[in-house]
Amino acid sequence: MTFISMRWPRAAILGALVSVACSSSSASNKGDAGPGTGGTGVTGTGGTTSPGCPGFTVAPTDPFNCGACGNICGVVTLAASGNSSIAIAIDATSVYWTDDSGSSTGTVMKVPLGGGSPTTLASGQAIPNGIAVDATSVYWTNQGDTLASNGTVMKVPLAGGTPTMLAGGQSVPRYIAVDATSVYWTTYNGGTVMKEPLEGGAPTTIASGQASPLGIAVDATSVYWMNYVGGAVMKVPLAGGTPTTLVASGASGIAIDSTSIYWTDWNLGVMKEPLGGGTPTAIASGQATPYAITVDATSAYWTSFGGDTIEKVPLTGGIWTTIATGQYGAASIAVDATNVYWQATGGAVRRLGICQGGVCK
Repeated sequence: MTFISMRWPRAAILGALVSVACSSSSASNKGDAGPGTGGTGVTGTGGTTSPGCPGFTVAPTDPFNCGACGNICGVVTLAASGNSSIAIAIDATSVYWTDDSGSSTGTVMKVPLGGGSPTTLASGQAIPNGIAVDATSVYWTNQGDTLASNGTVMKVPLAGGTPTMLAGGQSVPRYIAVDATSVYWTTYNGGTVMKEPLEGGAPTTIASGQASPLGIAVDATSVYWMNYVGGAVMKVPLAGGTPTTLVASGASGIAIDSTSIYWTDWNLGVMKEPLGGGTPTAIASGQATPYAITVDATSAYWTSFGGDTIEKVPLTGGIWTTIATGQYGAASIAVDATNVYWQATGGAVRRLGICQGGVCK
């Protein structure tokens, strides 16, 4: 899964702010230590009551309740490039990210979920931004020059190889999503939402006149995105048409699952609403500048710029839990069946520790 923000509390920080839940996986640090650490896991909650432990077993593998209710495994740094990781995506084996090292020296990277040596999948990229993966390829946008329409949409095989340009001449393309047939992306300066077949072809505009669109997500019927100016969350059919406003203003990051859209709002907290529209519900209020968000089958996870933390709450709402602290500038987040992954300022790509047999490792 994967997610830039409607508003930047730290102007230099960029991140992919959209996530899509699926059944099998899920777009400098304060006190930064060497590889293998970074910040801390936290046993505790966002309130005064201990968190519940649904499904807790004698020999758990749950990194949030490892060997005991509320025992959260510490933070592991999977990669620390020293540059600026922008956005992350995951599949069943690896974490992938874009690294903006300069105007023409950016890279697309991957590392095994369990850690190891990072692999460069593509180099010499012109300010890479959003990233997405499917069963065969990694897709990303290159922003290019903000004053010219020279951005590109790219792909490369999961194992690496020669990158392919799917679309050129884009006006600051930012975030990206894929489904079984097409790749979708937003153009920040162009104000459009675009679509193209995975194998390449002519790009199609499915929405225009948008207020600097950023994060994007897709399901079986619709494309969803967030506008930087004003913070509206929008929806349009896969084939295009008249966009529908789901959230009028205030969104900083969005995520979807099969029934609902979730978003972060700096004033209201973490919110949800049916995909077809309806009454918004707060599932976590009193948050310190919530930013990127992702969801799985049971919980929502988000980064907090105000607290430099990673947070978690049940999808139905309730007590929210701080699962990691000291995560300065965390601006992209993803989740799979067993763990949470995020990037932080300084190029660090991190996850919680792995719980095996009730022991954090």
